[in-house]
Amino acid sequence: MMNERRREEIQERRQERSKEIEERRNTPEETRKDEESIKEVDEENIRGNRIREVEGQEKRYIGEEERNDGENEETWKVAFWNVAGLTNKDKDFWEGIKEWDVIVMMETWTDEKGWEKVKEKLPREYRWRVQIAARRNKKGRACGGMLLGIRKSIEEIKERRETEEEGKIEGKIRIGEEVWRIIGIYVNNNIDKKLEGLKERTEEGEKGVRTIIGGDFNARTGEEGGWEEEIERREERGRKSKDKKINKEGRKLLEFIEERGYMILNGGTKGDEEGEYSYTGGRGETVIDYIIGDEEVREKVERLEVGERIDSDHHPLILWVRGSSKRRQRRRGTEKMKRRGVWNEEGKTQFKEKLGAIEGKRDLQEEIEEGTRKIRRVIEENEDKNEGMTIKNKRGWWDEECTESKREVRKELRKWRKGKGEAERYRKKGKNIGKCVIERRRKRKKE
Repeated sequence: MMNERRREEIQERRQERSKEIEERRNTPEETRKDEESIKEVDEENIRGNRIREVEGQEKRYIGEEERNDGENEETWKVAFWNVAGLTNKDKDFWEGIKEWDVIVMMETWTDEKGWEKVKEKLPREYRWRVQIAARRNKKGRACGGMLLGIRKSIEEIKERRETEEEGKIEGKIRIGEEVWRIIGIYVNNNIDKKLEGLKERTEEGEKGVRTIIGGDFNARTGEEGGWEEEIERREERGRKSKDKKINKEGRKLLEFIEERGYMILNGGTKGDEEGEYSYTGGRGETVIDYIIGDEEVREKVERLEVGERIDSDHHPLILWVRGSSKRRQRRRGTEKMKRRGVWNEEGKTQFKEKLGAIEGKRDLQEEIEEGTRKIRRVIEENEDKNEGMTIKNKRGWWDEECTESKREVRKELRKWRKGKGEAERYRKKGKNIGKCVIERRRKRKKE
């Protein structure tokens, strides 16, 4: 435990930090300086940073309307997740991440070649930025790699970025009248370098900008890193954690937090009152993934959860954040389904043959009407042909048995977290998913 003198020093720094925050609140117009909405990709900066941006396509709805109903309090979600690779993820994974508004993924292991495959699976409701994983050797998988996704309905603020260091990715967004900076971090035996970079970033100071830092720090902090005010009021530690150990990396992280007046939100926020394990892999159970913020962030946080997704040995950290904004409400009609015909080479040839030549003997309007009818008829015939076909899913090897296995593992995880199950039983069931995947892939190759 900290001695009395150390406690007083930390308290003084936090009071100074609170004064700075209060000053920022009094100058909201400062946040408008040097900002512009993203309209196009800054190709030069992206190449320099090995960062790429991908534009998706939003779903279209029939009868969709948008309207402003005045100022409202709405909640948005940001998730930080060490996904332990992306090329092996199934449809359930890609559908599941659509629950979040801002997504930061670490350890994607996606190199140049792998990125060409992964980018086809990205949900198109988001803008994506990727940090390509580095390949240290010719053999073996690529290391690191990060991905940032921001829902298109959220305004992203364009910045001229300096070269972005490996293992760090960030974005700046506007939610109503509030501006947020989201920083994703992956620490791999280089916590000193990462914290030094964060120190420079946070010391720059941005009036009116709230900063959320999250990711895999590979540091164990025990139950330290909570607010002193919490200790005084509740007469207990500022945060709880199922992982009681503090290691060398954890002490460095705690020192960084204390000096900046920040706090670890895990274990001291509604939804994660007990400080759930964020890593449950072969090396045991630990808390090494964190979300960090200052008092200004804390007062906007509604909830934090360590998710139950089992697609990785790390679990996602999901943060619910309140934001005052003009709520954009959508009134959706029936979703417009995009129908596709068979447009391979054979289909294209048949289309041309059926369409034939449009006669030029009638007046222009008759030609247009006849041509339109003909095109529509041929397309409909092509679509009907497509509906009668059995289309194999690109991930067709993933069947109901694998899906059921994932349900069983999640069920076992819930039981274990509530103290009604065993960690070993949960891990054993988790291995069964791997066996299922291998078996289905072999079956697919034979077919």
